Amino acid sequence: MKPLFILMTVVSSFFATASHANNEVVSPHAVRSFNRSFAGAREVQWSQEADLYKVSFQVSGQHANAFYDSNGHLVVITRNISPLQLPVVLLATVKNDYSKQWISDLIEVSDDSGTYYYITLEDGSQKVILKSEGSSRWVRHQRIEK
Repeated sequence: MKPLFILMTVVSSFFATASHANNEVVSPHAVRSFNRSFAGAREVQWSQEADLYKVSFQVSGQHANAFYDSNGHLVVITRNISPLQLPVVLLATVKNDYSKQWISDLIEVSDDSGTYYYITLEDGSQKVILKSEGSSRWVRHQRIEK
């Protein structure tokens, strides 16, 4: 009787995991960790990228992506934000130094080392991607000619 119970538990957890993963097998540790951290999440979609499990979801009306390792450790979380959610000094620097460009993308990244931002600025001829260092300084990450 006990082996049957264990088998049923494993099978049911596999189907629960697979349904979260769009028919991909996701580490049950990652699923458990996500469910603990983001209990109210909606529109949950799992995928696998390299050796990490990516979960895209909505929480508090905002879209976010979290990346877990197979042990269920949250490696990084990203979310798109508005310029008004940037630290004041970073926003002021963008307004002063890049006044002729528009913001086409702005992402907040949080991991074990802290929180930082990537911003994509564009004009008619190029895109510039900046990465924040701390909450007061931008460094050029990439420049792309159009």
